[in-house]
Amino acid sequence: MRKRELLASIAAGMTALAGCPSGGSDTATPADDSTPTPDESTPTSTPTDSPTPTSTPTDSPTPTSTPTPTSTPTSTPITGQMLWVEAESLAGQNNAEPFTVVENSTASNGEYLTTPEGMDSRTDSPPEEGRVSFEVELENSGEHKIMGRISALSGSNDSLWIRIDDREWQQWHYDLDSFVSSFGMGWAWDNALDNEFEAEAGTHTFTIAWREPQANLDKLLITDAMDYEPEGTGGEENVEVSGGGDSSTSTGTSTGTSTGTGTASGE
Repeated sequence: MRKRELLASIAAGMTALAGCPSGGSDTATPADDSTPTPDESTPTSTPTDSPTPTSTPTDSPTPTSTPTPTSTPTSTPITGQMLWVEAESLAGQNNAEPFTVVENSTASNGEYLTTPEGMDSRTDSPPEEGRVSFEVELENSGEHKIMGRISALSGSNDSLWIRIDDREWQQWHYDLDSFVSSFGMGWAWDNALDNEFEAEAGTHTFTIAWREPQANLDKLLITDAMDYEPEGTGGEENVEVSGGGDSSTSTGTSTGTSTGTGTASGE
């Protein structure tokens, strides 16, 4: 009996040894009581960017442009001799009739020269009566031109006769293209000759004769400034006039650098 109990005790001890961990300690390993680390990390929230405030644009002031100053055109001085004759100044000459003087506010000096209605001299040369003339002293030899400030009632009242010294008479037909819209008392400057004329320096005589009725003549210009075109009533009379209706005496002064004198007298 005792032998059985002994064997059983030995067997029980061996069984107990077999259940112990290697190293042979019967002290139980304490359980791990640490908090288990979760497999997934807690997501960190990404902060939302605050919107950048939009700045209100400030209106830039509109630049004020500096106006470009307008240059005043400088007129080119006219170099040449200018001789001005008021046509009515010739009316008192002995052989002037039937030329007559008419007062009109649109004319230079308020008067102009004309022939009465019904008069006609369209022959090959002008009659002896109805001629006016004047002399001028030309300073320079070469090309010159003679112009007149004229008007006409129609194409049947638009011509005179003109002669330089003892040259042939020429018909002065007013250039209607230059004042066709001005029939009546409209005035225009017109070349008395078809072309310029050649003349030596010295004294020269210009003669005007009537050809058609009511061919109005206000003023005359003799000049060697070939590019010059008169405007308005032209320059002041500067030709010495004797025997005319409005006798006057003056020294002919040109626009530019030249001076000259002239004399008006009947034939």
